[in-house]
Amino acid sequence: EAGEHVVVRLVDGRQFVGHCCIGSDGIHSKTRHQLLANSHPLRYLGYIVVLGIFENARFPLSQQRAFQMSDGGTRMFAMPFTNDLSMWQLSWKMEEEEAIQLARDPALLRAAALAMCRGWHDPIP
Repeated sequence: EAGEHVVVRLVDGRQFVGHCCIGSDGIHSKTRHQLLANSHPLRYLGYIVVLGIFENARFPLSQQRAFQMSDGGTRMFAMPFTNDLSMWQLSWKMEEEEAIQLARDPALLRAAALAMCRGWHDPIP
């Protein structure tokens, strides 16, 4: 930081000055590490989150609005991504070790996600 501004210095020597720096480089963000170091370590919050993109032509609700549904334990969120695509996010409570195992096996992860919303109304699952 430089007073009321932020200075971003790149490896190649270039510098950028702005009012803020937004680090959107993922869970193991280099920006976050440089600003917070180990003062705010990451911690698992007890939920797994699965994301996806789908063609929204058959689902008018998802073309123009964000919406979410929940059964009290599992939450489905969807929102427009582009004119033709929408993004979905499914989350539910899960122990960290189990979440790590599911993340390593796409077929198991898919089966678990489908099981979590089995019996929900169309178009889910």
